[in-house]
Amino acid sequence: MRCLELKVPPPYVWFAHLLLMLLLNVIIQPMPLTALLRWLMAFVFAVAGGCIIFIAFRAFRVAATTGSPKNPAASSTLVNTGIFAISRNPVYLGMLLVMLAICLALNNLFGLIAPLLFTLYITRFQIIPEERALDKVFGDEFVVYRQKVRRWI
Repeated sequence: MRCLELKVPPPYVWFAHLLLMLLLNVIIQPMPLTALLRWLMAFVFAVAGGCIIFIAFRAFRVAATTGSPKNPAASSTLVNTGIFAISRNPVYLGMLLVMLAICLALNNLFGLIAPLLFTLYITRFQIIPEERALDKVFGDEFVVYRQKVRRWI
């Protein structure tokens, strides 16, 4: 399965899973949540996810390194402070939170299948290969970071 590693850009993977969520919303019944609670939770998740993504990309820019998911070996600096001291993959975490917000807005419990599949796919075909590349580039520094900070949260 290595042929799929680092091949599909994560935003495309996210969008494909979003389409799956929309399809499930059309064919399956809604969640038993009140509208106010559902929309409040959706808003909080969307804002949190968007802020996390923004903060992560800003950290890449400040560190003058790439945030490109297609070529993690081009990283010139291991960003391990700020949001990266909490999660090794805050961009993917943010994407997941936005997807969960959309799931809540759609009001469909079975829509949670798409965020779950997104998490499994991104972990196997994006995060693990990125970690191998960063291990080659940063060696012991990345090993120590990986031991201190969890993959997602």
